[in-house]
Amino acid sequence: MTKAIRYSETGWPEMLHWEEIDVGDPAPGQVRIDRAAAMSKHGSMTLNGDEMLSHAREWIAAWNRRDLAAVLLPFDENASFRSPYAQAVVGSTVLSGKAALETYWTKALQRIAKLEFELLSVVCDVDAQVMVVHYLASLDGPPRRACELFRFERGRKVYAEALYGGGHAAAA
Repeated sequence: MTKAIRYSETGWPEMLHWEEIDVGDPAPGQVRIDRAAAMSKHGSMTLNGDEMLSHAREWIAAWNRRDLAAVLLPFDENASFRSPYAQAVVGSTVLSGKAALETYWTKALQRIAKLEFELLSVVCDVDAQVMVVHYLASLDGPPRRACELFRFERGRKVYAEALYGGGHAAAA
């Protein structure tokens, strides 16, 4: 499904809703462009702040749906990822390649009965193509603060690092 930001009335940002929509099949003479594929083929895609924010929101929503395919979609095939929790699951804190991320997250999801992320904030450095996603992570227990650092090249995530706070954290 395609994602869209919709509104039913004007006003504050709270009026905007991130929704899945069905755009249907293209009519004769029309085409559908896969944005991710177009980005990787042309090699010069630079994300703006709104696009980075969209990545952050979709990333949170995909995890909350436990939709690993959607979580992995924006990652480059050669992406690297660093997490202190990966050691206990796959034997290393540093993972190289999209396949390694998929293996780690598949095994991790099998261990987690309840997963809920709540987005707190997003910091985007458009010039550096770096984004930090700050969120509350509830993984089979009380929420704890976490953030993920993402670096983009050609519109794809090429590096990510997970950082976690200790213990219970109240919402900001």
